[in-house]
Amino acid sequence: MAGAAVALIPFARPWNLPWKAFTVSVTPAAGAQRLPLLVAYLWMVLVATVVAYILGVNAVRRLSAAVGATVASLEVIGGAIVAWSLVGETLGVFQIVGGLIVLSGALLAQTATGSAPAAQPPPVPDLAER
Repeated sequence: MAGAAVALIPFARPWNLPWKAFTVSVTPAAGAQRLPLLVAYLWMVLVATVVAYILGVNAVRRLSAAVGATVASLEVIGGAIVAWSLVGETLGVFQIVGGLIVLSGALLAQTATGSAPAAQPPPVPDLAER
């Protein structure tokens, strides 16, 4: 991640950011108490990145490979739905069609994976018969 950050610095141009914006206070939509924008930003980073990553890694450990891949592919769809419902993000036709393709692929992947019968161990020869 550090290498990617260094490689992306020329494109992100952090020297053009309005750094004074981090010194103002904001009022969250759901709360009545003002807090510094930097605190809101760090909270967003903590919840949206760190906690989500840790929970995702732990969830994938407990899931099968097929279910884990399906859940990972549905993450983008879930994010789009949350953005639409919470902040009024609009989706274009291509985004909706792409979402439907991902949903149908996830459905196909889940219905195509059948449970294979458990392998039976080979019979152990009876040593007393020899």
